[in-house]
Amino acid sequence: MTRLLVDHVFAGLPPQAAPAAPGDTPPPAPLAVPATPEAERAWLAEERTRLEAFAAGQFDAIARQRRQLAEWQSQIEAALVTRGKEQNRLQKHLEHQALALAERESRCAALEADLAARRAEQAGLTADVRRLFAERTELEGQVAELLAEADAFRGEMAEADVLRREMAETRRTCRELADAVDALRAERDGWRQRLEDLRRQELALQRRAAELDELEARPPDAPQGR
Repeated sequence: MTRLLVDHVFAGLPPQAAPAAPGDTPPPAPLAVPATPEAERAWLAEERTRLEAFAAGQFDAIARQRRQLAEWQSQIEAALVTRGKEQNRLQKHLEHQALALAERESRCAALEADLAARRAEQAGLTADVRRLFAERTELEGQVAELLAEADAFRGEMAEADVLRREMAETRRTCRELADAVDALRAERDGWRQRLEDLRRQELALQRRAAELDELEARPPDAPQGR
């Protein structure tokens, strides 16, 4: 029974390789039991040395992978925090731009209404020009003022278009940041799953080492199990 267990460990878990999943490794072929208790104890000591060296290598590999996983997890969490802060900043900037655009649009609507009213007034004044030629200079001054306000209005409309384009670019950047955050979270979940797999492998190694210790502690004259 002792020899079968050790051969099963080395057959299913070669040095420097990850342990196979439970049930993946077929049971090893039965081996001949040593003829004498002294030969069995010598064989058991040799197999124990081999298993301890193998287990030490596996534990070192698990420790390195744990450190790498911890470093990756720290980097991912730091990147998530940074991305979250950047996304919040962009969101606040977007809200500020939206408020500014709403204010500009409100002002533009007021200017449009005022411009429409003044144009209506201009139309009435133009109709009165034929009767009131003496007031022509004053009417021309009002027309120039309206044109200047129209130019100012067009300038504000151009600024509003620029703000709309900036908002579209900001929304696109926010979507890209959200996609990047989702990718980082998926990568972090993958590393967590790998850590859980490594923990299960470590527990399997510990159980096998305990079984070997139990077999080694068994008296030489104890009946061999099958």
